[in-house]
Amino acid sequence: VCMTMFTLLLAISLFRFACYVVISPSLPKVPPNIVGSEMPSEVSILLGESIQLVCEAKGIPRPAIQWLKDGNPVTSNESQRIRRVKIKSCVLSVCNLCKTDDTGSFTCIASNEAGEVSKHFSLKVLGKCYFYIQTR
Repeated sequence: VCMTMFTLLLAISLFRFACYVVISPSLPKVPPNIVGSEMPSEVSILLGESIQLVCEAKGIPRPAIQWLKDGNPVTSNESQRIRRVKIKSCVLSVCNLCKTDDTGSFTCIASNEAGEVSKHFSLKVLGKCYFYIQTR
């Protein structure tokens, strides 16, 4: 549904009156949609590797994107990990040199006036195994 707002302008000149109607269509509100799901929802990496989670959302008005780790908002000391790539994309750099405590459930929430949608990622940081062969 396209709603229209009418603005009436009255221009007065010396002996002339003119009336103009300016039609300003207001944009329809479209709920967010997270697109580009090339990245799997379950991700495993090795200890010491790097990972970035990508969340791209479309909607009208443009959705705001928030990241959660294990159900809690990414804290201010972790917020330097979040950066915008394109106008509608948000990347969470989880870790440069991942540790096992970086393992967790990450959620991208895109919201605007028309609604909210989320995408979940499960990240597992696997420890490296070392085998020692003892010879006699």
